[in-house]
Amino acid sequence: MSELSIMIQTLIDRKGLNPTELAHQMGIKPQSIYQWLSGKTEPGKKNLHRLSEIFGVSVGDLMKGEISEPSILANDDLANKAKTAKGFANEVYTYIPYLTAKAQAGFPHIVYDDCRLNWIEEAYAVILPEELKKKQSLVIDVLGDSMEPRIVSGAKVLAVHVPTNDIRYESGGIYAVLYANRFVIKRIKTNTLTTTKTLTLHSDNAEFGEIIVDAEDIQCMWKVVAKVWEPV
Repeated sequence: MSELSIMIQTLIDRKGLNPTELAHQMGIKPQSIYQWLSGKTEPGKKNLHRLSEIFGVSVGDLMKGEISEPSILANDDLANKAKTAKGFANEVYTYIPYLTAKAQAGFPHIVYDDCRLNWIEEAYAVILPEELKKKQSLVIDVLGDSMEPRIVSGAKVLAVHVPTNDIRYESGGIYAVLYANRFVIKRIKTNTLTTTKTLTLHSDNAEFGEIIVDAEDIQCMWKVVAKVWEPV
């Protein structure tokens, strides 16, 4: 991957988009975005200027890859705007499917048949920013210390579903990953699914290691975009 392709992927993550949504905003085919992200091709002058407008960075910075480090979550703006409904009586809130099975424990087998998780009966009230209202979201309980200090054990996080075709391009953020009877929340630094057919999941806590997952074992993925509650 080139510096430019890594830069574009980072900006996509920060904006809370996926490659298909970016392609729609640019008026081009999704395949073009995928080729940029894989480093097979690079955007021309016209598309560089369009990327500059969408992401709010200069063309020069795009080419040089000069932006600040990504937020601990996928998007600072979303993290600031996503709030629990309690205490905001005058605001409109949305009931999001609430997965009370801890993100490290096993799931009921039914989840493997439907990544949309339509079987979940519990819900969690959240004030959603406009850009998330049309996305498939999920509130997840976190168990364990591997993502401390960013996400502590007992926290609840808001995550959005990653379409199957986009999983191989996701990186630079924190993700909930369902694979081979395990459900974990980890960081993806570099996505190597298209090259090595494996994905390395990293812990933020130095006391914990990394997990290497085979591509064929990955069943579903959600991008963590905000913490909606954490223990005091």
